[in-house]
Amino acid sequence: MKNFDLIQINNELKGKPSITAKLDYWKRVIEEFINKPLVKEFGEESIPEKELAFKELYEKHFAEKNHVTSLYIPESIYIEHFSNNDKDPDFTFWFLRFNAQNRFEIDKSRKYLTKKLDTSLAEKLIRPELKKLNDFEKNADDLLHEGKFEIFENYSNSQYAKEIEYFRIKADYYKKYTLPEALDIFSIPVKMYSEHIYLKKFLEDELVKLLDVIPQKQKESKIILETEENEPERKFSQAQIALLCVYKGIDLTDEVICEKILNENNWTSKQSLLDHYNFFSFTSNRKAEPDFPTAKKLKNKIKLFESVIDLLPDDFRPKAKDELDILKIIYENNYL
Repeated sequence: MKNFDLIQINNELKGKPSITAKLDYWKRVIEEFINKPLVKEFGEESIPEKELAFKELYEKHFAEKNHVTSLYIPESIYIEHFSNNDKDPDFTFWFLRFNAQNRFEIDKSRKYLTKKLDTSLAEKLIRPELKKLNDFEKNADDLLHEGKFEIFENYSNSQYAKEIEYFRIKADYYKKYTLPEALDIFSIPVKMYSEHIYLKKFLEDELVKLLDVIPQKQKESKIILETEENEPERKFSQAQIALLCVYKGIDLTDEVICEKILNENNWTSKQSLLDHYNFFSFTSNRKAEPDFPTAKKLKNKIKLFESVIDLLPDDFRPKAKDELDILKIIYENNYL
């Protein structure tokens, strides 16, 4: 549709087969006839003149001042096409993703992430942001492993509300269950989806670019390690690479990263690599004796950690060294 036509828009909405299709279509309407003209005239930044122009253009097109939801659906259109769907999981899940994306854009601007990436210190500036997310997830894993909460139980004012919502999001819980809070951009579920889906992926993708993980201009580089010129290429075990990824905050569950590592090392067993990674992702697994413990097994685990610490950049070593020290203490207490 080249020109704005409210009658045609209504007819298109009536013909859409699902609530998701209707919302996707309405999003395109707002983007095409409201957002694009304003960006063209005022640019991307939010300024008072742009906000005033938005109201004027909105009223011109829809002849209404009142709108419903953050998707700016005019009240009359909402009543006709959407009012019976607000308890539909498809409806609230759509808004969970939509509002999380909007919140991510706000946080990206608030944290000056784009500006940070445009400096020579980009890697040092964005690693702490990614580390905070990874530390939260690892701590949440440990708490779940310890049975501190149950993600499918109703909760109210729980101290683990963020952890519960994080796991619900990872489990696609809200694809099946209605979430009224999805309409609130400041709710905990929207915050967790924004941070652990959109923000984390953004930071990982940018870090991958900074580390030259993806070949650019025919330049190939190692995702994990680079050998010095004239140094023979070293071979590493899957356990070493998996543990190294855990300490460096590299997400092996990312298909692009995982495939890249498999190809670089001529490995075919993806599941084996992921099994190592998933195991070492739990702090409790890293700091404990091996299953069916023996002195030899624990000594081999200590050697594994020592070999990985030698490969870590300085800023990643303290945590690994602390966990290695715990393993050494266990060895001394049990086997010496």
